[in-house]
Amino acid sequence: MTVIMVSHDVAEITRLAGRVLSLDSGAVVRRGAPAELFAPPSGGSVVVEGVVERVEESGLLLLVSVRIGGALLTVEATREEGEGLRIGEGVGVRSGLVDPRIVRR
Repeated sequence: MTVIMVSHDVAEITRLAGRVLSLDSGAVVRRGAPAELFAPPSGGSVVVEGVVERVEESGLLLLVSVRIGGALLTVEATREEGEGLRIGEGVGVRSGLVDPRIVRR
């Protein structure tokens, strides 16, 4: 049976999917197993650039929504990581297979 699921949650995709299509503006840009698509090169991490759209308090953490291309990714950040973030600010999102982090440009 084939199931089509749409998600921007890398941890969820990695847990549930056997094959993944990565789209940009409706066009397939990558395809493969989640471990192939989301694994960082040479055991390191990947940083993608985006723009802060929203910062919300969530207990001890902040939820930072970052626009990356056509996708909106919400990342948990410590208060220290999110201190002084402004809407419209350019940031990077560093990620390995799971647990993305905000990084300043």
